[in-house]
Amino acid sequence: MKFKKRLNFKKIALYFLVLGISLVLFLGYLTFIRSKIGWDGRKDVNIAFVSDSFLVGNFSQDKKQVYLVSFPDDLVLEVGGGYGRYPVTSLWDLYEEEGQNPFKGIKKTGIDSLGVSIDGIIHFENEKELDDYLRKFSSGAETNFFGLCGYFFNNGFKTNMSFYDYFRLVRKLSSLRSSQIEVMNLGDGIIIEEELFDESVVSSFNEEVMDNFLREYFSDFEVTNEGLRIEIMNGTGEPFLAGDVARVINNMGGKVIYIGNTDKIKKSRIELDSKVKDSKTVKRVMDIFIFEVVEKEMTKNADISIFLGRDWLEVNLNE
Repeated sequence: MKFKKRLNFKKIALYFLVLGISLVLFLGYLTFIRSKIGWDGRKDVNIAFVSDSFLVGNFSQDKKQVYLVSFPDDLVLEVGGGYGRYPVTSLWDLYEEEGQNPFKGIKKTGIDSLGVSIDGIIHFENEKELDDYLRKFSSGAETNFFGLCGYFFNNGFKTNMSFYDYFRLVRKLSSLRSSQIEVMNLGDGIIIEEELFDESVVSSFNEEVMDNFLREYFSDFEVTNEGLRIEIMNGTGEPFLAGDVARVINNMGGKVIYIGNTDKIKKSRIELDSKVKDSKTVKRVMDIFIFEVVEKEMTKNADISIFLGRDWLEVNLNE
């Protein structure tokens, strides 16, 4: 009898040991291996480097040159979440002070105001840490074990990327020479001066010229070559939102053929023809807009229809 009890105890102990190891491996997968920004190494992603400066770069497996676009410190934007207009370099502090998730807030601002999807974000405490970080890649310093350990110990930065995402970024940057990483300032014609009601002057941007610039440096050539036709229907009850989404899709290389309004709907969704579900365009759209996806036979001219619902207005920035 004692032998049987001892055997049962060992079985139970082994069961919990296997369960514990499985749980650790699963959590490790969710935290470190699975991409949090939809990056499989082949798709383009846009990554923002945020400190006292605000830079956004487009990264892909094929491109041999990385352009980091530097936005002026005094560039004022309409901030995602309904907070009004703030300088681009104040976004992180604003969302933290409001108790919101800065990563979600910055991504929402990218879509609502800048006309570009921001997938990954790395935040540094100050501009010197950001400069030092980028400078390391020219010497390959960030490829070593201690450089990657910075991910685990928050060594000077915070990020919404998984360790696997970060590892891909490190490998990409480290494979480039310093001459292949170029920081570009937005020049004349894009940045314009705007006088506020109190007669102070801030920087704004010419939307048309900005979009032409973003399409040149941020478009995904595979998405452009697919040429899938996209329509955007605004069911939020609020004006102009379909146009904001259209800017993002056009600037990533997509082809928006129509924007319009529809009856109010509660939940946003993406309707697409099953023939295009595995396309690069669909995958990129689904990475940017986490909506319900409905496959159906498309009878209209569009291959993909994006319907914006009331939930698009009520994005929870506190999750």
